[in-house]
Amino acid sequence: MEYKERLSELILDKDSSCFRSFYYLFMELLESARERNDYAPIEEVPKIQGEIRILKQLLKDLNPTASKRVHYDGGFGG
Repeated sequence: MEYKERLSELILDKDSSCFRSFYYLFMELLESARERNDYAPIEEVPKIQGEIRILKQLLKDLNPTASKRVHYDGGFGG
């Protein structure tokens, strides 16, 4: 099965407790990788940054309805 097809199936189950548990697990793994990156020897940093990129993309793909960033132009108007 292709990556996008598997994601589509997982997203259909997004209201299940299993999906939420895995989603939070991936978020914790991402936070852990970020912390390791802060203290890792320089030769380990590229590997950890690769893990971070993969986890961020996976979380983004699993949450297609994530809130969009609002851009403010700095003015007082709308």
